[in-house]
Amino acid sequence: MKGLIICYSTTGNTLLVADQIALSLCEKQIETIVRDPVIEPKFDDIHKYDIVGFGAPTMAWKPAYGFFESLGLVPKQNKSIPAFVFCTSGGQPLNTLRIMSQTLSKKNFIVISGIEIIAETNWPMSRQLGKIGEGYIGRPNKSDLELIPPFVEKTSKILESRNITSEYFPFRLHPLHFVGQFTSSKDLRRSMGIKILDKNKCVQCAKCAAHCSSKAISLDPFPVFSNRCSGCWSCYNICPTGAISTLLTGRRGVYNGPVKS
Repeated sequence: MKGLIICYSTTGNTLLVADQIALSLCEKQIETIVRDPVIEPKFDDIHKYDIVGFGAPTMAWKPAYGFFESLGLVPKQNKSIPAFVFCTSGGQPLNTLRIMSQTLSKKNFIVISGIEIIAETNWPMSRQLGKIGEGYIGRPNKSDLELIPPFVEKTSKILESRNITSEYFPFRLHPLHFVGQFTSSKDLRRSMGIKILDKNKCVQCAKCAAHCSSKAISLDPFPVFSNRCSGCWSCYNICPTGAISTLLTGRRGVYNGPVKS
């Protein structure tokens, strides 16, 4: 069997989980590849896979806007395709998997399983508060990643049984769920403050533009930021020279991604 994982990741935590899931699936004789929909927006071959995974970070207590932007490019499938979902969060995933599953069902995917993994927060606004704002420092760790093989075991057994039914993700009642539902991409963009580019530091590597799910960054030849920005902070966090800052944060609270062993 063949598997495909479409994983939207801003600073690497969700991608780390995707890679571990792919390895576990391969051990179950399900040859699996991981595809970043921002870097490689290829969706016309999904029907060739026996199972498709979708991953995203939680942002504002729901799937990150990059997930919806990427999924918008995925065509509705002619036949039902088994799928699974996963997310990373700083401790409050709330209804992220439920929303992902409901969204995917409209594209004719049957979500048979899902997993939530804790990760260190990459949101600079909270990281400025130090250890309290950084949350789960060093996560996902070895213990977190050890949750993946049992999840893959469960998923592969469902797939092999051919008893393909949707998993029910119960609604989690929480005030932050409703805050998230009323938080728009414009709100998240505004919360960043005005972005500033230090041309003396910028090496025009184009990494910020390549990883922008909103296609909000053009090169002229230096990065130019547009109002398409959805406030994910990816450009701020991944800039290799620290050339991108904001009036609100300066360069405080930068998250450089997970430590890979």
